[in-house]
Amino acid sequence: MQRSTRCRRGAWRTTAVARCWMWSSIAAIDYRAERGTRRRPRRAKCETMAALTLGQLTVRSTSARMMLIATGYEREALSQARVSVEALIRLQHSNADTSGEAARQVLAGRPSRDLKRLARRYGDEREIRLLDHFAHADVLSIRTLGGLPKPGQREGLIELRPQRGRLRPAWQLYDATHLTGMVSAGVVEAFGVALQLSPWISGQLIHYRDNPLPDPL
Repeated sequence: MQRSTRCRRGAWRTTAVARCWMWSSIAAIDYRAERGTRRRPRRAKCETMAALTLGQLTVRSTSARMMLIATGYEREALSQARVSVEALIRLQHSNADTSGEAARQVLAGRPSRDLKRLARRYGDEREIRLLDHFAHADVLSIRTLGGLPKPGQREGLIELRPQRGRLRPAWQLYDATHLTGMVSAGVVEAFGVALQLSPWISGQLIHYRDNPLPDPL
């Protein structure tokens, strides 16, 4: 019990620090690179603006994910995980596209390629397909709440009240920390500047890479 409590507290602290670090880093990058960006070609401006926007979306989705977990809506928090994962994949695609078209499409709100196709190159297609269940009105996601009746049963119980601890909140929080670090790296790459990850956050990520928590599903 004490180990579990320490784990949850550590997860909250790590994610909160990572979110604030990402927030302040994006603001600093934007401020320092503003003059240099004005002298860049139009394609480079699109890339940096797309990276900045996707980074800002990740900060907000991480904040929303933390709020939902804190209030017992752990299932719904996975929909915000979907936002962060998509932001990371779109950012990596934008940085890799030398034509600048991917960045322009992101800024126009019309991403140029199907996300699942991009996930095969820049992420994990299975992860996107799994998170899609929680980002849409998919009845299969209700199974995580106790949900649909099992084979041979005629009735099932769906719990609509907040639930804590059912979908491994500590794992979700460390996953959010990992995503903020990855997206921050993508933003740094787009702006062509150097930025060092907080040693404490890096140490926490390495620790839980070597001592992984069970997946929530």
